[in-house]
Amino acid sequence: MMRSRLVCAILLLSGIASPCTAASQPVLLATADDLTAMSLEELLDVQIGSASLFSQKASQAPSSVSVLTREDFRDYGWRTLADALNSVRGFHTSSDRTYRYAGVRGFLPPGDYNSRLLLLIDGMRTNDNVFDQAFLGNEFLLDVDLIERIEIVRGPSSPVHGANAFFGVINVVTRSGKDFKRGELAASAASHGVYDTRATLGGNLAEGGDYLLSLSGLRGAGQLHYFPEFDATAQRAADRERAGKFYGKLNLGGLTLSAGVSRRGKNDPTGAFGTVFDDPANRFEDNQSFAEARYAGQLAGDLSLNSRIYYNRYDYKFYGVFADVPRQTPYTSLDKAQARWWGAETRLTLTRFAGHKLGLGVDYQNNARQDQFNGALDNSLQCVANGSADPCLNSRQSGYRLGLALTDDIALGARWRLNLGVRYDRASQAAGHLSPRVGLIYSPRGDTTLKLLYGSAFRAANAFERFYDFPSAPTQQGNPGLKPEVIDTYEAVWEQYLGPATRASAGVYRYRIAGWIVQGDNGGALQYQNRPPVSGRGAEFGLEHRFDGGAALRASYSAQQVADRPAGLLNGAPRRMAKLNFSSPLFGTTAWRTGIEAQYVDRRATPGGWTGGYTLVNATLRWRPRGEKGVEVSASIFNLFDKRWYGVFPDDSLSSGVPREVLAQDGRAGRLKVLWPF
Repeated sequence: MMRSRLVCAILLLSGIASPCTAASQPVLLATADDLTAMSLEELLDVQIGSASLFSQKASQAPSSVSVLTREDFRDYGWRTLADALNSVRGFHTSSDRTYRYAGVRGFLPPGDYNSRLLLLIDGMRTNDNVFDQAFLGNEFLLDVDLIERIEIVRGPSSPVHGANAFFGVINVVTRSGKDFKRGELAASAASHGVYDTRATLGGNLAEGGDYLLSLSGLRGAGQLHYFPEFDATAQRAADRERAGKFYGKLNLGGLTLSAGVSRRGKNDPTGAFGTVFDDPANRFEDNQSFAEARYAGQLAGDLSLNSRIYYNRYDYKFYGVFADVPRQTPYTSLDKAQARWWGAETRLTLTRFAGHKLGLGVDYQNNARQDQFNGALDNSLQCVANGSADPCLNSRQSGYRLGLALTDDIALGARWRLNLGVRYDRASQAAGHLSPRVGLIYSPRGDTTLKLLYGSAFRAANAFERFYDFPSAPTQQGNPGLKPEVIDTYEAVWEQYLGPATRASAGVYRYRIAGWIVQGDNGGALQYQNRPPVSGRGAEFGLEHRFDGGAALRASYSAQQVADRPAGLLNGAPRRMAKLNFSSPLFGTTAWRTGIEAQYVDRRATPGGWTGGYTLVNATLRWRPRGEKGVEVSASIFNLFDKRWYGVFPDDSLSSGVPREVLAQDGRAGRLKVLWPF
C-alpha cells in the first residue's frame, strides 16, 4: 500500500493523471534478457526504447540502430563511452586532453561540445543546460561496468526527444541489482600511473524488486606528450586526472528510484586559452549529480504509461594561470558555470486501434540556473579596457523548454509498416519549432528489411554560445540573437540476415544543415554565428557474424563527404573509416577469451592543411575459470603498435596567441583488471 501511494505522489507531482486505480503491471522500456546468451537475430531484435515514444524491435525502428552489450565492454576492455563509440560505424572520437569529442557522419567542427548528440541514461537526458555537452570520457556520470547495453540511434531524433537529438541518440541502459548475487569488487592498474577501483552491492529484495549501490574511483598521472608549438625540449607531465562516482538504483515493481554523483578533476598541460604552458595549477573540475523517479505501468489493457521526474546539477570550473605582462606576475583566473535543471516527462502508448501503435509524449524542463562567470580568483585583476574591478564575465540566465510529441506506428499488412511522428518544441528566448519524421519499412521476408526514412531535427543555441561574453576586454563575444540550426536528413537502410548467424547492412544518407552554428573570427574576437547551409552525404556498410563455439565478428566501412572547409571554416572529420572487432574463446575452453579491434580513420583537414590518417589496434585477453560466478582477470593493450596520431584542435590563437592545429593523442597503454563477484 505504501508503495502504491508513493507512485501516486510522484505522478501527481509530475502533473499527470494518476493510475492508482489501474493495474500496475510494469511496461519496461527494454527487455531484461541476458544479452550475452542471445543469438545474433535475437540480439538485434531486442526491444529498445530510444528510437520512438515506445519500446519496439530494432528492426522495426524508423532509424539505423546499433546495440553494444556488457559482453562487448568485457571482450574489448573499453574504459569509456568514447572507446565504445570508436568501434561503431560512422563514429570517431578525439581528445583535447580534457574532454572526448565524437564526430558522426562526417561532421566534427572543432570547438563543438558534443551538443549535436543526445546522451541518455535509462532514457533520462544528461546533456547539461549551459554547454549542452554530452560527456563521453571519465567525466561521464557512471562507471562503465554498470552498463548493461548502449542503444545508438542514428539520424535526426528531435521528433521524439527534442533539441540536441541532431545526428543521433545514445541511450545507456544500466544494470539492475538482480544482476548481482550479492556484490562485486573490481580493480585495475594501467600504464602511466592509472588506478581504478569499484565496489558494487546489489540483489533482490524480500518483498520484490531489487537494489544496486556502487562506488568507484580513478586516479592517473597521465601520458607524457611533446608540444612543438611551445618549442619545448622535453616532454611534459601535467596530465593528471582524478574521478569518483556513486550510483544507486532501487526497483520496486513499476517504480524505479535512482541517483548519481560524479566528480572529476583534470590537469591541463596544453597551455589552452593562453594559460602558462604546463603549469600544474591549470586544472578543470566537472561535478555532476542527479536524482530521478520513474514509473512504468498499465492504465488499461491497451493503454500503458511511462513517467519520470528528475533533478540535475552540473558545476564546471577551470583554474587557469596567466602571465600578467604589465605586472610581470602571474595570476589565476577562474572560469566557471553553474547549471541546475529539473523537469517531468510522461509518455502514453495506445494500441486500441487495429494496426496502430500510438504514442503521446509531453515533457517540461525548467532551467533554473544557467550561470557563467570568469574573473581573477583573488579579484585583484581589473578588466584592462575600462579599469573596472568587476568580473570580466558574470552572466545569470534561466529559462525553460516544453515539448509535445505524437507518433503512430502503422502496420500496413504483413510486410509494410509506416511510422509517422511529429513534435512541437517551445523554449524561452526561442521561437517554437516543429520536427516531423516519416519512415516506411518493408519486410518482404523475415530475413530482409528495407527502410526509407526522412527526419528533421533542430538544435537551439545554448547559453554558452549566446551569453559567454567579455565586454570590457573582448576575446570572445556572445550572440543572443542566434537562431536554431535545423537538419533535414533522407536515408535508406537495408538489413539482410544471411542465415541465423550472419547479418549484413547497408545505408546511404544525405542531409542539409541550415543556420549552422559555428565559432569564427568576428573582428578579432571569437563569436558563435549562424552560417550558410552545409550539406553532407555518405554510405555505411556493416557485417556481423557469430561462429559456432562462441566467436563473434563485426566489421564496417563508412564513406562520408562534408566540405572540409564549409563557408571558409573547418570540419575536422575524416572521409573514410573502417572498423573490425573480433572476439573468440581460446584453447578450446570458455575460460579464456580474447578480443581484438582495429580502427582505420582517414586523414582530416586542419586550419592550414591536413593531418594524416591512422590505424589503431587494441587487444584484450581475459580469463574466468569458474564462469560468471568466479573471479575474472583481463589484460588489455590499447594502441598496440604505439601509433602516433593526432586530433584536430580548434584554432584558439586569437585568445592564446599560439598557433596550433593538432594535438597528440594517447600512445600505447596497458591495463590489468581483476573483477571479483561475491
